[in-house]
Amino acid sequence: MFKKLALSFIIIYSTITISSTKYDKFLYKYKVVAHDNSALGLINLYNAKQHLITIYSEKILYKDPSLHQHLIIENLQEFAYENSVARYEEGMIVIIIGEGKGSIINGELRKNFCDENVTNNRIYIIEWLKGLWD
Repeated sequence: MFKKLALSFIIIYSTITISSTKYDKFLYKYKVVAHDNSALGLINLYNAKQHLITIYSEKILYKDPSLHQHLIIENLQEFAYENSVARYEEGMIVIIIGEGKGSIINGELRKNFCDENVTNNRIYIIEWLKGLWD
């Protein structure tokens, strides 16, 4: 009797610990954190956001939705921009540039190609300023 009870406890405990290590369900959201609040830091923030959306559109969006989370985790480092780290936290893609002490951009990604939500807002003044530094 004791052996059966101990075996049941071990099975239940291992099931709970294995299921708790799974990733959170993908929420189709992203967060990009800038290195600092300087003009160059904000331009890098904007460019990292654009890079994230481009990679998502090219590698994830047109695939089977049941595979989205797996593909994001598998290709996570491709979301990283110059001098940044890509992470998967709480069901969202998080990009931290440098020390990550600057402004934050949060947004939602398209769930499928028919989704009409605008996710790629462009700020033309930023693109103009970027042209000054190039």
